[in-house]
Amino acid sequence: MTPAFPPPLSHAFLAAARRPPRSCPICFDDVVGSKCVLLDCSHAFCAECFSTHCRMHTLEGSVESVRCPDPACRVQVPPHVLSKVLTQVRASRET
Repeated sequence: MTPAFPPPLSHAFLAAARRPPRSCPICFDDVVGSKCVLLDCSHAFCAECFSTHCRMHTLEGSVESVRCPDPACRVQVPPHVLSKVLTQVRASRET
């Protein structure tokens, strides 16, 4: 019987894993790059805090006005980022 090897890691995963941890400005936890959401405005948040932020807007019916949670920034979150985050939230609930 041949030993099972894990699948090769993607370049994006390896690049994210090499990044130093970032401090989430919402929960103040240090999170590694692979568990971070980096917005176009260069602000980064842990995936859990950012997905909570997006879910809150979805539940309140204001999904079209989701903005960067940083109070000094407030840049609108692009639809493709919002879609990806909400899809991941939905998938995690189904498992």
